[in-house]
Amino acid sequence: MSSLTASARTCASAPIRHGKVRLELVINGQRYRVAKSGPNRYERRAKVWSLTHVGGDRPGTTHRVSKYRGKITCSCKDYEIRGAICKHTRALVACGLLSHHGSPFAGLAPAPLAEVETGGAQ
Repeated sequence: MSSLTASARTCASAPIRHGKVRLELVINGQRYRVAKSGPNRYERRAKVWSLTHVGGDRPGTTHRVSKYRGKITCSCKDYEIRGAICKHTRALVACGLLSHHGSPFAGLAPAPLAEVETGGAQ
């Protein structure tokens, strides 16, 4: 025996709204458009994000940041030449789009949000 009325049992859900969403990050004053990318054929299970310069000194330049088997890599020169943990990777980790667990970030605490947004300026 149910205590709900017939009208309560046939409750319709709200309609799904469709639209477009764009995510942009500002890193050191440079605007980047962020989009999730598909992995290449060698990294089928990788999480891949594309960061494309919007305006600035190098418009249209795209960097691919990927996480595969616990390792985070970036296609920028800072990572490829110096092997540094670059600003693109740090920004995606700070935003929560990539997890730093099991990566070169393992011992690195995420920066406070205010520091990420302002670049550390007070």
